[in-house]
Amino acid sequence: MIRVLIVEDDKFARQGIIDALPWEEHGMVVAGEASNGKAALDILAEQKFDLILSDYSMPGMNGLELLKEVKEKYPDTAFGMITLYESFDIIQKALRYGAIDYISKIQLEEENFDTMLSNLQNKILERREVQQKAKSVHICPRDTCYLFSCINNQDLDILCDKYPGIFRERPLEIGLNIYACYMADDREEEEKMFRTIKWPWYLVKVTGLGRYEQEKFFHLVRRYYRYHMFYYHESSTIAISWLERMVQGIRSVSEDEIGEIQEAWMDTDWLYDEKVFRKRLHELRELCLPFNVLFKLLVKVEDAVNRKYEDLFQDVNLHLPYHFYSWEDVSGWLEAVFYKMNQYISERQLSPGVMKSITKSIQIIYDEISSPLLVQSIAERVNMSRSYFSFCFKKVTGESFNQYVRDKRIKIAKEYLEKTDFTIMEIAEKCGYEDEKYFSRVFKQETGLLPTRYRKDRKAHTRVIL
Repeated sequence: MIRVLIVEDDKFARQGIIDALPWEEHGMVVAGEASNGKAALDILAEQKFDLILSDYSMPGMNGLELLKEVKEKYPDTAFGMITLYESFDIIQKALRYGAIDYISKIQLEEENFDTMLSNLQNKILERREVQQKAKSVHICPRDTCYLFSCINNQDLDILCDKYPGIFRERPLEIGLNIYACYMADDREEEEKMFRTIKWPWYLVKVTGLGRYEQEKFFHLVRRYYRYHMFYYHESSTIAISWLERMVQGIRSVSEDEIGEIQEAWMDTDWLYDEKVFRKRLHELRELCLPFNVLFKLLVKVEDAVNRKYEDLFQDVNLHLPYHFYSWEDVSGWLEAVFYKMNQYISERQLSPGVMKSITKSIQIIYDEISSPLLVQSIAERVNMSRSYFSFCFKKVTGESFNQYVRDKRIKIAKEYLEKTDFTIMEIAEKCGYEDEKYFSRVFKQETGLLPTRYRKDRKAHTRVIL
């Protein structure tokens, strides 16, 4: 495995790079992370890495300065530069100082992950061509191999310390949190291992390796764990022939399928109906999406729920965990969201049907904010009488329908004033006001400022911050 160190001062950007890219598909594992150049050098003094991916713009020591230090102290370590823009000057210097490649953050946003990692992998493999040729002809030394993995990312040392003497020799790390150990067939030793290895660790015995090429075997294992074991992990015994068929049977999920499942989850009716929720959960698991695709889907679910319910109840605001180590973590997070929503509904003595109608009306408000929004029309569209709709709407939001609509229009108008150069008339129309003067009067009633003054003050405030 190509051991990678990520150096990026922005915590969320660093975590995004670690979680979103399909590292294992390209024989890589993120084995470390650092928030600046000095921290990276401290880590390098303790651990060996094959590749460093570093942001250029960092406080204290920028990416080029770190590159110089690395080339001087660790000449065998490959270095890739991450830049905000494709700056010719920075790129030229980085390549001249010894970087093997550069990555612009635009590439990361465009999600050209496979191409990007494939290029890096090929360049690293070219640097190690002699060693890799020798390695590629290695044959599995025994007919049987035991694979160990942990669903919550514990280090192998923890397992060795907990069960001393379980291994005759230290297992090989062949993937992120995947370890391989060749052993002669010994029923007593095998039974001991299967008895001893308990959650969160699990053990898979692979038989029939014979004269199987080791790198080919490791590649199959990485794909098996990436697409299957994340979702279905249990201790078991499998034959290499079964593993080959299993990996060959892994199909790519089409963009249309991903789009359909994404649309289903973003339509938050699953929050009110347990049968729908269980069905969606089962379908998602059966797809066995690669983790980077699954994580992007969960980010969109998080955003959809927060956007729909941020004004209703602050305590249901979702925060996606930094890591999911198994399907149980994913389903557990979604179930927590589901039960939290149902608890909210129960506390307010609302039926799921009423809650669904009110949230649907809120979605209509957001989607049609530039159009006339009349309480009678919206009530009919969500299949409620006007009076009962008005009563339930206020009970859920704490505001009357008309006041809620006005608040949303003013909130969106503020965003346009702060972030765009639209004219006041254009903003008024986008927020559902046909008359600019009336819009300005309402805006001042709500904020104490005319739109022109609000925009001027906010831009002045932004300049001071910058």
